[in-house]
Amino acid sequence: MIVLLDADKEGIHFCLRDNDRTIAQGMEREAGLFKKRLLQVIDGREVSMVGYLVRNSRPGAAVPCFGGDTDAVMRELVNFYSQYLADSRHVILGDPDLYCNMPEHARLYAIPFECIEDGLWKCGRNGLVHEWTAKRLALIRGVPASRCITVFLGDSTDVVAFKDGRPVMTSCGFSDFDGILSKGGCGSIDASIVFQLLAAGYSLERIHQVLSQESGFTALLGEPLGFSELIVRDGPKAVFARDILSYQLVKTIGACAAVLEGVDSIAFIGDDRREIQDWVYDFLGRLEFLGLKREKSSMSEGIALTSGDSLVGGYYFWPDKWTLMSGALCEQSAVLSRV
Repeated sequence: MIVLLDADKEGIHFCLRDNDRTIAQGMEREAGLFKKRLLQVIDGREVSMVGYLVRNSRPGAAVPCFGGDTDAVMRELVNFYSQYLADSRHVILGDPDLYCNMPEHARLYAIPFECIEDGLWKCGRNGLVHEWTAKRLALIRGVPASRCITVFLGDSTDVVAFKDGRPVMTSCGFSDFDGILSKGGCGSIDASIVFQLLAAGYSLERIHQVLSQESGFTALLGEPLGFSELIVRDGPKAVFARDILSYQLVKTIGACAAVLEGVDSIAFIGDDRREIQDWVYDFLGRLEFLGLKREKSSMSEGIALTSGDSLVGGYYFWPDKWTLMSGALCEQSAVLSRV
C-alpha cells in the first residue's frame, strides 16, 4: 500500500492506494488532527511508500526545498511520518520539478544576480498535471505535439507552453501572487502597489493578506469564491469577474503562441463538470484567430473541442490527481532503486 499526501489552502489531503485502487481518502484542516487521523486510517497496514507533494520547491535544488505555507505543513508531515513509518520509503514529489528544463531566459527576472542565487526565479505550478497533459496531447495527435499549450483551470489557474516536450513559458512567477488572478490572489500587478500600500500604513503582514486572500475573485464579488462557483454564478459581478479571467487567459495564451511561434494544440484541465466544459467551449471562440474550428466529441479521459480538420486541436481533460501522484511516486521510486 502507498500513502499520498497533498496540502493546499483548504487543508491537508490524503489518499491510500493499493494496486491503483483507492482504499481511503480524506482531509483535515489542522496538522495535529491530520496526523492522528491518518495513523488511525492506516491502522497497522503495511505501507511501502509515502509520497509528499511539494508545491513551491525550488526547481533544481540539490536537496528538497520547501517554500510557502502549504509546504511548511508538508515539511512537518515529512518529519513526523518518516519516524512513525520508518520502514517505508518516503519520496518528495516536487510539483515544480518539470520547470527545471525551462530556458533560463524564461525563468529569470531582471534583478541582481545575488537575488537570483537566493532562489528568486519563476517556479511554475501544477507540474504533474501539465506534464501528463502534454504527453497525452502527443499521443492524441499521433505525432509529437511540438508546440502545445496546457491550461490548468482552478482556484489558481495557470498556463504552460511546451515545445518538443519541454516547458518554455509559464504564467506563474516566484509566488502565487504572480500570473492569472485566483480565488483570493491578485495575479500580476505593478510591484509599486506594494510600496504604495506600505506608504498608506499597511503592515507587510496585512499586505500579504490583502494580495493573497482578499483579492482576485473574492475582491471582485465581495465574498470568497472559487473557480467552479464563479463559472455557474449569475449576476453582473460574476460576469465581470469571468470577463477579467477570460481577458487574462486570452492574453496569456496569445503570449504562449507567440513564444512557440505557432501552436499545434491547446488543452484545458479542470473538473469533470458540464458547466465548466461548456464555458471552455464558449471561451475557445475567442481563440479562433489561431486557426481552430470548434466541434465537440467524446474521447477517453476527456473531450475533443475541435473538428478533425482544425489547424489547432482543442481538448478538455479531467485527470485524477491521486493517479498522477501514484504514477510519479512509482517512477521516482524506480529511479531511486537503480541508484
